[in-house]
Amino acid sequence: MVLIALTISFIWGNSFMDRAASSEQSDLVERYLRPYIDKTLQGYLPLDIVMQVDFRKLAHFSEFFVLGVALAGLCSATRELPLFFYPVMILLVAGIDEGIQHFSGRAPMLRDVLLDMNGGFSGFATLAFLHHSAGLTLGKEDLTR
Repeated sequence: MVLIALTISFIWGNSFMDRAASSEQSDLVERYLRPYIDKTLQGYLPLDIVMQVDFRKLAHFSEFFVLGVALAGLCSATRELPLFFYPVMILLVAGIDEGIQHFSGRAPMLRDVLLDMNGGFSGFATLAFLHHSAGLTLGKEDLTR
């Protein structure tokens, strides 16, 4: 539960930044990570595609991936909430996240909500798959059947 609260706080905290501060933070992260991403992907993808990696979008996906993993962990631990709660939670956090950006002078985008949801669902599905591979179930029913 703590990881979920911290992840949501991190996501929404970043959305409260104005455009300039958000851009500065993204540039800083990109400056540190770009060499590693480039080296990792260059052997697998053409250089022009590697150079197009958008760190802002990668950050959206990654934040929500962590949220999805945390929610799947909660689902596994409690088994009390109905399964539809988890995708609805991801959708609500993503929608509120984009709404917050409107008030911080940034443009909310439906595309980002969809990207966020994909990150959250991917994180949830990854942990569900790992649980299933280990012979465990997630929630009241096994999600992989």
